Amino acid sequence: MVDRVNEVLAAVSAFYQAQAAAKGQALRGMAILADPDWEAETLSQTAVRALRTTAGVASVLVGMRRAPYVHDVIRELARPAEAKPRAAAWATIKRAMKQSST
Repeated sequence: MVDRVNEVLAAVSAFYQAQAAAKGQALRGMAILADPDWEAETLSQTAVRALRTTAGVASVLVGMRRAPYVHDVIRELARPAEAKPRAAAWATIKRAMKQSST
């Protein structure tokens, strides 16, 4: 009985992990479409890149519970980045997010 419950929980977990991965890839794609300068290897790198290349953003707080998260962000920080006004890109993201939630 316990084995069967564990199998069901593993299946449910896999289902939601796949959904989260698809949403993450969609968000990453949305950001890259909004501003090609934001392209990076991972969603977290894309998010950090979007913020650090936006003029007027002086710091970014990143939650990192595990070493792989730290290494992921460090890889992004090692890349050159130019801060520019990006209001149009942020407006594009806002519109896309609004459309995807309806």
